[in-house]
Amino acid sequence: MSKRKKAAPAARTLTQSRDPYRAELTRAGKLGDEGKHDEAEAIWRTYLESCPEDPDVCFNVGVCIMRRADSPTERFEAAQFFERVVQSPHAEIERKADAMNNFGILMEKVGRSDKAMGCYGYALGYDPTHTAARVNFGDSLRYFGRYSWFSRLLPEY
Repeated sequence: MSKRKKAAPAARTLTQSRDPYRAELTRAGKLGDEGKHDEAEAIWRTYLESCPEDPDVCFNVGVCIMRRADSPTERFEAAQFFERVVQSPHAEIERKADAMNNFGILMEKVGRSDKAMGCYGYALGYDPTHTAARVNFGDSLRYFGRYSWFSRLLPEY
Protein backbone atom coordinates (compact mmCIF):
# COMPACT_ATOMS: atom_id res chain seq x y z
CA MET A 1 0.00 0.00 0.00
CA SER A 2 1.59 3.26 -1.10
CA LYS A 3 1.28 6.42 0.85
CA ARG A 4 0.02 9.46 -0.96
CA LYS A 5 2.38 12.35 -1.05
CA LYS A 6 1.13 15.59 0.32
CA ALA A 7 0.81 18.39 -2.16
CA ALA A 8 3.40 21.09 -1.84
CA PRO A 9 2.05 24.22 -0.19
CA ALA A 10 0.97 26.84 -2.68
CA ALA A 11 3.51 29.52 -3.40
CA ARG A 12 2.75 32.86 -1.85
CA THR A 13 1.43 35.41 -4.27
CA LEU A 14 3.02 38.81 -4.58
CA THR A 15 0.01 40.32 -2.86
CA GLN A 16 0.49 37.98 0.10
CA SER A 17 4.20 38.77 0.17
CA ARG A 18 3.44 42.49 0.27
CA ASP A 19 0.90 42.25 3.10
CA PRO A 20 3.34 42.59 6.03
CA TYR A 21 4.96 45.57 4.28
CA ARG A 22 1.77 47.23 3.01
CA ALA A 23 2.00 50.34 5.22
CA GLU A 24 5.66 50.96 4.38
CA LEU A 25 5.11 50.38 0.65
CA THR A 26 2.20 52.83 0.71
CA ARG A 27 4.38 55.34 2.54
CA ALA A 28 7.14 54.88 -0.07
CA GLY A 29 4.64 55.50 -2.86
CA LYS A 30 3.52 58.73 -1.24
CA LEU A 31 7.12 59.84 -0.73
CA GLY A 32 7.83 59.15 -4.39
CA ASP A 33 4.79 61.17 -5.41
CA GLU A 34 6.06 64.04 -3.26
CA GLY A 35 9.43 63.95 -5.03
CA LYS A 36 11.27 62.43 -2.07
CA HIS A 37 12.80 59.73 -4.24
CA ASP A 38 15.78 58.93 -2.02
CA GLU A 39 13.55 58.17 0.96
CA ALA A 40 11.15 56.12 -1.15
CA GLU A 41 14.02 54.20 -2.72
CA ALA A 42 15.43 53.31 0.71
CA ILE A 43 12.08 51.80 1.75
CA TRP A 44 11.71 49.89 -1.51
CA ARG A 45 15.25 48.52 -1.29
CA THR A 46 14.59 47.31 2.26
CA TYR A 47 11.47 45.53 1.03
CA LEU A 48 13.40 43.95 -1.86
CA GLU A 49 15.69 42.25 0.67
CA SER A 50 12.67 40.13 1.68
CA CYS A 51 10.89 39.96 -1.69
CA PRO A 52 13.57 40.45 -4.37
CA GLU A 53 11.35 39.42 -7.28
CA ASP A 54 8.57 41.99 -6.88
CA PRO A 55 8.47 43.58 -10.37
CA ASP A 56 6.57 46.70 -9.35
CA VAL A 57 9.05 47.56 -6.63
CA CYS A 58 12.01 46.72 -8.92
CA PHE A 59 10.50 49.13 -11.43
CA ASN A 60 10.12 51.86 -8.81
CA VAL A 61 13.74 51.49 -7.69
CA GLY A 62 14.87 51.58 -11.33
CA VAL A 63 12.97 54.83 -11.86
CA CYS A 64 14.52 56.37 -8.72
CA ILE A 65 18.00 55.46 -9.91
CA MET A 66 17.26 56.64 -13.45
CA ARG A 67 16.17 60.08 -12.17
CA ARG A 68 19.53 60.72 -10.54
CA ALA A 69 21.77 58.69 -12.86
CA ASP A 70 24.80 60.79 -13.68
CA SER A 71 27.30 58.00 -14.12
CA PRO A 72 27.49 54.87 -16.26
CA THR A 73 27.39 52.79 -13.07
CA GLU A 74 24.06 54.31 -11.99
CA ARG A 75 22.57 53.95 -15.47
CA PHE A 76 23.69 50.31 -15.53
CA GLU A 77 22.11 49.70 -12.12
CA ALA A 78 18.81 51.23 -13.27
CA ALA A 79 18.92 49.06 -16.39
CA GLN A 80 19.42 45.97 -14.23
CA PHE A 81 16.26 46.76 -12.28
CA PHE A 82 14.29 47.26 -15.51
CA GLU A 83 15.68 43.96 -16.81
CA ARG A 84 14.43 42.21 -13.66
CA VAL A 85 10.96 43.56 -14.42
CA VAL A 86 11.01 42.36 -18.02
CA GLN A 87 12.22 38.90 -17.03
CA SER A 88 9.80 38.52 -14.13
CA PRO A 89 7.01 35.99 -14.63
CA HIS A 90 4.98 38.05 -12.13
CA ALA A 91 5.13 41.36 -14.02
CA GLU A 92 2.07 42.56 -15.87
CA ILE A 93 2.54 43.20 -19.59
CA GLU A 94 2.00 46.93 -19.13
CA ARG A 95 4.77 47.06 -16.51
CA LYS A 96 7.13 45.21 -18.85
CA ALA A 97 6.33 47.77 -21.55
CA ASP A 98 7.05 50.59 -19.08
CA ALA A 99 10.39 48.99 -18.19
CA MET A 100 11.43 48.58 -21.83
CA ASN A 101 10.46 52.17 -22.59
CA ASN A 102 12.57 53.40 -19.67
CA PHE A 103 15.42 51.18 -20.78
CA GLY A 104 15.18 52.90 -24.17
CA ILE A 105 15.40 56.30 -22.50
CA LEU A 106 18.57 55.14 -20.73
CA MET A 107 20.00 54.07 -24.09
CA GLU A 108 19.23 57.52 -25.52
CA LYS A 109 21.08 59.14 -22.61
CA VAL A 110 24.25 57.25 -23.48
CA GLY A 111 23.98 58.03 -27.19
CA ARG A 112 22.75 54.62 -28.32
CA SER A 113 19.74 55.74 -30.33
CA ASP A 114 19.78 52.50 -32.31
CA LYS A 115 19.45 50.43 -29.13
CA ALA A 116 16.83 52.83 -27.80
CA MET A 117 14.69 52.35 -30.89
CA GLY A 118 14.87 48.59 -30.36
CA CYS A 119 13.77 49.00 -26.74
CA TYR A 120 10.82 51.14 -27.78
CA GLY A 121 9.92 48.51 -30.37
CA TYR A 122 9.97 45.80 -27.71
CA ALA A 123 7.82 47.96 -25.44
CA LEU A 124 5.29 48.23 -28.27
CA GLY A 125 5.49 44.48 -28.72
CA TYR A 126 4.35 44.09 -25.14
CA ASP A 127 1.71 46.81 -25.36
CA PRO A 128 0.96 48.34 -28.79
CA THR A 129 -1.09 51.10 -27.11
CA HIS A 130 1.77 52.29 -24.87
CA THR A 131 1.66 56.02 -25.63
CA ALA A 132 5.15 56.97 -24.42
CA ALA A 133 6.76 54.09 -26.31
CA ARG A 134 4.84 55.02 -29.48
CA VAL A 135 6.02 58.61 -29.26
CA ASN A 136 9.61 57.61 -28.44
CA PHE A 137 9.66 55.03 -31.23
CA GLY A 138 8.26 57.62 -33.63
CA ASP A 139 10.94 60.11 -32.58
CA SER A 140 13.58 57.44 -33.20
CA LEU A 141 12.17 56.72 -36.65
CA ARG A 142 12.32 60.41 -37.49
CA TYR A 143 15.88 60.62 -36.13
CA PHE A 144 16.94 57.82 -38.46
CA GLY A 145 15.00 59.31 -41.38
CA ARG A 146 12.43 56.54 -41.62
CA TYR A 147 9.53 58.86 -42.35
CA SER A 148 7.29 56.30 -44.05
CA TRP A 149 7.38 54.12 -40.93
CA PHE A 150 6.72 57.14 -38.76
CA SER A 151 3.56 58.08 -40.66
CA ARG A 152 2.27 54.48 -40.36
CA LEU A 153 2.97 54.33 -36.64
CA LEU A 154 1.58 57.74 -35.75
CA PRO A 155 -0.82 58.72 -38.55
CA GLU A 156 -2.29 61.53 -36.45
CA TYR A 157 0.97 63.53 -36.69
